[in-house]
Amino acid sequence: YYMAPGGSDAAAGTLAAPWGTLAGAISKLKAGDTLYVRGGTYVVTMQIAYVTVAGTSAAPITITNYPGEIPVFTSTVLQEDFLYFTDNAAYITLSGLTFEGPDLTAMDSDGEGLIGFIGNASHITLEGNTFLGSPMWNSQQHLVYFAGPGIDLTVSGNVFDGRGSLGDAITSYHDPNETNITVAGNTIRNFDQGIVVWSTISGLRITNNSFSGCRIGIRHHNSNGTSVTGNSTTSVSYPLLADSTLNLVQSGNSW
Repeated sequence: YYMAPGGSDAAAGTLAAPWGTLAGAISKLKAGDTLYVRGGTYVVTMQIAYVTVAGTSAAPITITNYPGEIPVFTSTVLQEDFLYFTDNAAYITLSGLTFEGPDLTAMDSDGEGLIGFIGNASHITLEGNTFLGSPMWNSQQHLVYFAGPGIDLTVSGNVFDGRGSLGDAITSYHDPNETNITVAGNTIRNFDQGIVVWSTISGLRITNNSFSGCRIGIRHHNSNGTSVTGNSTTSVSYPLLADSTLNLVQSGNSW
């Protein structure tokens, strides 16, 4: 299936008659489907888009950019949450897309969470995407948010650029939180804090990420099991700030 700027969710979802919104398109997908997102800019006005569809291990759902094209999702509304995976959403891969948070200052403590995981979301991968923050954001705003519970989630090979945000790229918060999480090979830059671990998350592997232009690279406040290995930093004041080292293992980092 396909979606494109100017498309319609009432269309057939074909290359010639594409769907128009990410939330509308995803709601139509079934196990084994692939959604190709055409290049261009999509202005999203829905505050929170909940993703409740699920693939299977044998027939996952793929949401990806159309080959050679760059789709960009942006917004003009406060607290834009482009996708929240919930209600047993599972076996989904999201790749090749750009999500740009609005240049708005949050008016409440929830802030932004461009992509989030809640409600037993599992077996979901974010890879090769670009996530952009805003210099207007406060410390409560995030790009990827683990709120739990859920299992087997992967965030790999993405670019996170806060562009001067006082928030962070990736946060785990709320209890109970996720289990068996991999955050690997990402580029994380220009945030106050890169990754914040503040929950009962367990089996969290933060590995081979590069951090630059951040005050804090990784902050470990508490968890039920976090390993930090093979990461590197440039121009980061506190590469790893541990409020507690309980359940924290680190090795092979370059800082």
